[in-house]
Amino acid sequence: MVDARTEAKINSSLEIHPLRILEGHTNGVDSIKFNPVKKTQLISGSFDHSYRVWDSFNGTCAKEVKAHEGGIWSIDFSNDGKTFVTASADKTLKIWDASSLKEEATLKGHTTHIYSVAFSPNGTQLLSSGEDATIRVWDIKKKSQIKTIDIQTKIGLCVQYSQDGKFFFVSTSDGELIAFDANTYTELDRTPRMERIRAYSLSLDFATPSKFQNSVFVAYEDHHVRRWKFENGKLNLEADFVSHVDHCKHILVIASLGVFVTCGRDGSAKVWDAHSNDLLYNLVGSTDTSTMSAFAHDATNTLAVSAWDQRVRIYEIPNKHLK
Repeated sequence: MVDARTEAKINSSLEIHPLRILEGHTNGVDSIKFNPVKKTQLISGSFDHSYRVWDSFNGTCAKEVKAHEGGIWSIDFSNDGKTFVTASADKTLKIWDASSLKEEATLKGHTTHIYSVAFSPNGTQLLSSGEDATIRVWDIKKKSQIKTIDIQTKIGLCVQYSQDGKFFFVSTSDGELIAFDANTYTELDRTPRMERIRAYSLSLDFATPSKFQNSVFVAYEDHHVRRWKFENGKLNLEADFVSHVDHCKHILVIASLGVFVTCGRDGSAKVWDAHSNDLLYNLVGSTDTSTMSAFAHDATNTLAVSAWDQRVRIYEIPNKHLK
């Protein structure tokens, strides 16, 4: 439980209301991603088994695609913006052309729900993790599986590469953060197991020079954000604080602005100063669990937040309070 003093602190900040609300999904929206090249193209994935393609500037839906036979848990774009992938509860990954929206491949191998997927920075490989306690590595060109890694825990909830492609990380349902060598697929280190505390999401930016350049930010079920320093193949705790009055479901580092964003089961989304861990903004509007955020890296600092209320909200982060 969060005490009254802490609750007041994490809810005391400037409020930002959405510029526009994207509606159309018929079930909760659990994944969103901006095209890194065509920055107004936003893809949202839902438990209604579909993804929708939006123009985030004017709020229009260009197309709805019934993509899977189960809910869509995760979406990621290749860095060139030409391809994206969806991960689903139907045990499959699907690769899509970002222009034509035609399906290029269906990847099968996981034995149950797939919760997270990530492109390698050079676009040649995919990582996926899910309920079967494995990480799977896929060859994009051959559309085939390269490697299965048993992470010896319950569920891999989130996977992500470092920006240089040398490492990847997974957060688990046992509260662990695990670091791997991306070339050899060997485990380098893992943080202690946390009983009945899930590590829902992780985010990092090893490329942009900053105080937290070699840090991995993780969102936890116990309402906390923990920041782990990654040096010489080892993970060491460097910060730990309460972020929400309920589960912290998602985290996104935006190093170019010196901030990170969290989404919570309490329905809130928040923008934090990544240097001081001070709260800057509450992003208001959601009527249910906020599930994920995505940043457009455009001139207007456009941020999208998805929620279980079936909507995606578009915000603009002001520059004047950013450090």
